[in-house]
Amino acid sequence: IGVTTGYPTVGVAKSLLAVDGLDRFKVRQELQEAAAACKATAVAPGAPAAGPEATPPTASSAATTPSPAAASPAATTAVVPTGAQMLRKAAAAAAVAPRDIQVPLTGVSGRVWGTALCPGLSKKPLYVSVGHRLSLKTAVELVRRCCLHRVPEPVRQADLRSRQWLRQQGAAAVSPAAAVTSAEPQPGSY
Repeated sequence: IGVTTGYPTVGVAKSLLAVDGLDRFKVRQELQEAAAACKATAVAPGAPAAGPEATPPTASSAATTPSPAAASPAATTAVVPTGAQMLRKAAAAAAVAPRDIQVPLTGVSGRVWGTALCPGLSKKPLYVSVGHRLSLKTAVELVRRCCLHRVPEPVRQADLRSRQWLRQQGAAAVSPAAAVTSAEPQPGSY
């Protein structure tokens, strides 16, 4: 679809296809080793983590300017966070959020076919591959950011809505038939 429409696409699957000698058991083992290595280097919640992303905001970046609405008495009941407050909150959440585990899917030929990704607390991997007009790194980042649960949210919503539609169509198909059979007199009900 991406090629014919010209839109960027991403490949995401819950099961691994057997291609170029890839083995799902070997991939699972690599994911477990990567998770163990990640746990060994994990930082306790609340403790500052190492790295440029984990540096806490400075006093100058934490300074906020009051909004014009804050001067009114009605604004004291509804507090709207400023941009700096939201950034601090997001940085704090990212510091204690579980890390995503990623392992490249390298075949026997040495070619990288995609990435096995365990988003958040999930132990079951998603298999991400390039689609159309996106690099593997961009595809993995896009899938990672869309995962509120194990399955990326656009895929999850499409699945939920298609199942709801099928239930409604099934109920609509059964309803007229049930109405016809209930209108007919039953034997012995005269």
